[in-house]
Amino acid sequence: MDAIVTQMIILFILVIIGYFLNKKKMMGADFDRKLSGLVINVTCPSLILSSVMGDALPDKELIVPLLLVGFATYVVLIGAAFLLPRYLPVKLSERGIYSFMLAFGNVGFIGYPIVASIFGSSAVFYASILNFPSTLLVFVFGTLFIAGSQEKMQFDWRTLYCPAMIASYLSIIIVVTGWIPPRVISTPLHFARQYYCACSFAYHRFFHSTGTYSSNVRQSCHLHDVFPTLVLGPSPDTVSLAAL
Repeated sequence: MDAIVTQMIILFILVIIGYFLNKKKMMGADFDRKLSGLVINVTCPSLILSSVMGDALPDKELIVPLLLVGFATYVVLIGAAFLLPRYLPVKLSERGIYSFMLAFGNVGFIGYPIVASIFGSSAVFYASILNFPSTLLVFVFGTLFIAGSQEKMQFDWRTLYCPAMIASYLSIIIVVTGWIPPRVISTPLHFARQYYCACSFAYHRFFHSTGTYSSNVRQSCHLHDVFPTLVLGPSPDTVSLAAL
């Protein structure tokens, strides 16, 4: 338990560092866009791929059970997201935002670094499997939550071949086939993943230190993404991994 608390403190310090770097004008909107692109397109896929390039491969027998657990989890979360905001003291126009926050966590910027810090980099593979339903459903129900009844549910097929998803597909192939990548491939990915935690958590100072979003949305996103995860409790993906 002490080791977990220590890791949470370390990750939270990275958020604070990012906040003060922005206050000192060392980070800004243009830097945010570039840093976000680096995390999403390079370091996050590198983290996922490197999770299956250690001394031992993850258990391939857990792939299907984890997918089932992931979908079952989001059935419950999306159902709760439709119902609970109706009983919260929030404006009708803001219910969709709260529904979105209840159903979907920021796994790419928050979830994977926490999983890697607590359970080790090899556990990121399992987290990526658990996150499949989130990636598929966030662009369907997420749009519905934010836009309300004015928007029809639709799926963007480009989601299936974003960098993180491609990395997940490749990692599954590696685990199922039992292929051990040579060091000339694995070493650069291990180096790239080292930047992931620092970049992703430093990026989270964005919600409170810039004026891009409204104050209500900034506060909601910040409390949802950082405070509950780091202080109050783990995400559903983290709980599922702990159960394993």
